[in-house]
Amino acid sequence: MLPQLVVSTFPSQVFWVLLGFLCVFLFMTVVAAPRLKNILDQRSEHISQMCSESETTQKTAIDLAEETQKKLGDLQAKVSKAEKDLVETLKQNSQRKKDEIYHVSLERTKQEKERIAQMSQQAFDEISSDIDNIVDLALKKVGYTK
Repeated sequence: MLPQLVVSTFPSQVFWVLLGFLCVFLFMTVVAAPRLKNILDQRSEHISQMCSESETTQKTAIDLAEETQKKLGDLQAKVSKAEKDLVETLKQNSQRKKDEIYHVSLERTKQEKERIAQMSQQAFDEISSDIDNIVDLALKKVGYTK
């Protein structure tokens, strides 16, 4: 027969099982459970701290993103204004240069017209003088003048 099934050994087996169980129970409640509880408390505290830091970091990131967007908008407005001012300045400078060129060309055209008029007058005077000489010669040849 199997020794564990012998009824006369039951009390000693029950005693040793209870003693072993009591030792394991005391070891678990005195040593293992407090250590596990301590580890779990530390872990929970660490998780809470990390969540808190995460929320703070997230808020900071959101604030920085908003500030960056605001500054970006301000810079875009400044760039747009500067671009408009530059375009306006370039238009004004361009118009001023056009006006200068127009006035210079008008002045040169006027001078050239005057020069052409003088040259035309000189040519007319020369032709008139030559015609007068030719008429005088012709009249001399014909005998109307002496």
